[in-house]
Amino acid sequence: EGPVELGKLESIAAGLAAACAGCGPAARFRRTLAGAMVTLAGGRLAVEPAPARRSGRNAAPAVPTPTET
Repeated sequence: EGPVELGKLESIAAGLAAACAGCGPAARFRRTLAGAMVTLAGGRLAVEPAPARRSGRNAAPAVPTPTET
């Protein structure tokens, strides 16, 4: 992935702050950013490679196919 856009990084930071506002063991947060999966669960923060994007026949089509009439 490419470099992180500032707006996306700010969005992740705001989401983490909101999740930590009542940061008990039940606080959960999970987002992807620039090829990384950011997860807050059980009071622990993990940053790891994001899962591969869906491709092939399992992916939703980008443009609906026209129907015949």
